[in-house]
Amino acid sequence: MRVLLYSTSHRLDEYYQSIADNVSEHLKCDVFKFDQKLPNPDFKYLSLCLHLDLEKIIDFKVRYKGIMKGNEKVSKIKAEKYKLGCLINSLKIFRLIKSGGYDLVVVWNGSRMTQRLVSEVAKMMGVSVAYMENGIIPRTTVADGKGVNFNNSVPRSRSFYEANHFEFNIDKKWGLSTRRQAEGVEKVDSKKQIDGKYIFFPFQVDSDSQIINHSKWLRNMREFFVIALRTHKIIDDKNIRFVFKEHPSSPFEYRDLEKDQTDRCFFVNNLSTEMLIRGAEAVVTVNSTVGIEALIYGKKVITIGDAFYNIDGLVNHADSEVELASIINGLDDWGVNESLRQSFLGYLANIYSIPGSWTTPDYKHFEKLEKTFIQIEMGK
Repeated sequence: MRVLLYSTSHRLDEYYQSIADNVSEHLKCDVFKFDQKLPNPDFKYLSLCLHLDLEKIIDFKVRYKGIMKGNEKVSKIKAEKYKLGCLINSLKIFRLIKSGGYDLVVVWNGSRMTQRLVSEVAKMMGVSVAYMENGIIPRTTVADGKGVNFNNSVPRSRSFYEANHFEFNIDKKWGLSTRRQAEGVEKVDSKKQIDGKYIFFPFQVDSDSQIINHSKWLRNMREFFVIALRTHKIIDDKNIRFVFKEHPSSPFEYRDLEKDQTDRCFFVNNLSTEMLIRGAEAVVTVNSTVGIEALIYGKKVITIGDAFYNIDGLVNHADSEVELASIINGLDDWGVNESLRQSFLGYLANIYSIPGSWTTPDYKHFEKLEKTFIQIEMGK
């Protein structure tokens, strides 16, 4: 089985090369490196490539660029240039995949323009695609033939987990996922102490695919903060605190939100995400893996975006401030179905995930990854 590992960063160059060096002889892996030049375009595939939905392929880049430029819209001329570049590159990618005779193409995440273009060309050629991403469970990695995050293949039916009873065990002493710290970003300053019951509102990254692709209600974390403030005004128990923490990896600054903090709604950036989860009555998230980490600690989770774990009995979901306030008002009246929680997390940890982070892979990591690649190529 021939595999093309298509890299889009120097860090992935190294990881993909480690895959190629450590899988068995049944997999013949080639790494297309980040700074490697694509072959010349093969124009005999032009009629096929004209059927690619270039609008969808460039969509993430257009929205991402707009966010990074302070919500400035990308011009139509720039968007057309993106589409023309994708069309030309699709002819090159066609030749790359065809000449290698690949059975499987591996991309990271799949949302960004180059990743999506590679995956769409591969699918047009009838070649299987594996999408990889950071693990959902701490110290794991994801490889999925359908997609990642909300697009993944994790079953969404409560009955699936109730019928199968997967067991879950994780050693919490090793802590939850560590997150890379963004450099040169000033965090919101707050001198407030948590001195009562609180609900934790972890920020996500505005430019992340989880927000750009899977957050219909709100567009960014400023809106997340404003929604929370307005919700606090209409809940019954005004003494409960709403505690916010900025995402460590976020390149965006929210110092302007300092003045909008109140005695009951404020930032606590000096405590770890894990500590804030453990002390919270509940966690409200758009669709972050912090929601999964909260479930690991048996916490109540409320989502306000498209999350693959929006499963009845596992989490509660709100589509408006009124719904969110209603769920918070009834916080003492509902809980996590323990049997469902254990089975869902057991499936993620033991069936779905690749053991070990991609940054520190070991023998078990490569062994499970190889099996997963084969299953994806076979259409399982």
